[in-house]
Amino acid sequence: MKLRDISIRSRLNISFGICMALALLLCIAGYNSSINADVKAHEAMRTLEGTDVQRQTVSAEIKAILDINRGMRLYLVILGTASIVLGIVLSSLIRRSIASPIKTITYLTSRLAEGDLMMDSRLSRETKDEFNDVKKALVSLVNQWQAIVAEMKSASGNISQAAEELNTGAQQMSKGSDEQAHRSSQVATASEEM
Repeated sequence: MKLRDISIRSRLNISFGICMALALLLCIAGYNSSINADVKAHEAMRTLEGTDVQRQTVSAEIKAILDINRGMRLYLVILGTASIVLGIVLSSLIRRSIASPIKTITYLTSRLAEGDLMMDSRLSRETKDEFNDVKKALVSLVNQWQAIVAEMKSASGNISQAAEELNTGAQQMSKGSDEQAHRSSQVATASEEM
């Protein structure tokens, strides 16, 4: 399976999943490092040697490090949660910003395929992206087709009018030829009588 065979929505979901997995792995790695540092600090506190003053000083420093580690763990949990929420929000916004113009373009082309040349060119708001360029090209195509159809209607009307004029002319010629035949008949009858 090739990447282009996957829908845009699925591609976005896959990339979102990969980004979220990486962010989660980073948070878990940081959290585990912090826990490992806590374990080593507790082991170091148990094995402290030296005078009471030295042990108290080192013990106070280790406790300060442990407090910092606890704060970092909380920070990592908050950061991980915030990145997941932000990822979900951004993913849905990006998905919507892609899906909506595609739906509009699909709607325009399906109406065009059905022969509807009277569609409103202002179906959606103007954007400054490639989707808007495609929509403008479709609207331009529809406008050109409308002009061609109008020219064809006008030409059809002109042909119809010319056909009526030709029919009128043919009727007049037929009438004239009937009159000519009648006069010829009268002349022939008069010349026989003479």
